[in-house]
Amino acid sequence: MSIGIKGVGGVFIRAQNPEKLQKWYEENLGLNFEFSGVSVFSRKNSSEASLVFALFDRESDYFGSREKEFMINFWVSDLDAAVKKLREKNCNVPDEIQTTPQGRFSWVTDPEGNKIELWEPAEDHFKK
Repeated sequence: MSIGIKGVGGVFIRAQNPEKLQKWYEENLGLNFEFSGVSVFSRKNSSEASLVFALFDRESDYFGSREKEFMINFWVSDLDAAVKKLREKNCNVPDEIQTTPQGRFSWVTDPEGNKIELWEPAEDHFKK
């Protein structure tokens, strides 16, 4: 059963000191953090996925239990269909679907409690 994953949209890591870790990634790996702890790898004016690498404060609740150190964001072609298929398999998917200028988001939690973000990009996302 495929839910239409087209690629990895992002990797998010918890950090004791996001600013210090961001500086390390900048100085040692040459990553350019465009805004607030986020580095974006993208092909402008392309229909191909970009990859977001983001650092979150250790106290952030964005990706579930504070015991979990990371969250992966998967790019899906049809979020509604993906959510429907996951629910049919009795997966832990909340009712909320969030809409932002970047697109639509939902989440599923795997059996070990890892929160996974599902992202359907906005129509014009890759044209910016």
